[in-house]
Amino acid sequence: MVRRAVVRILTSEAAFEIVGEAKDPYEAKDLIIHHDPDVITLDIEMPRMDGIQFLKLIMELRPRPVIIVSTLTHAGSNKSVEALMNRAFDVVGKPLNATDLNRMGPELISR
Repeated sequence: MVRRAVVRILTSEAAFEIVGEAKDPYEAKDLIIHHDPDVITLDIEMPRMDGIQFLKLIMELRPRPVIIVSTLTHAGSNKSVEALMNRAFDVVGKPLNATDLNRMGPELISR
């Protein structure tokens, strides 16, 4: 649900084009190689590989700005700090309800 909302939020801005969506880091890696996106949004909780581990892999193989969008990255959390220490461009707390989802849009777009 949140992934679809992120796509909807970003595509509402003419400056953004979504080139792919992935269900897990392995699919994401293939999409990154194929599309070479300018920016990546990434969750920490994903099937088959932790998001921080995948962030490290991205920064090793194809560094680019990565914005972490996760329930684990609310202001000041350990995972936020860990993501930023591993070269995430920024972190945004994943919304916990529909109201927060509406608030996340401008925050994500500005970052």
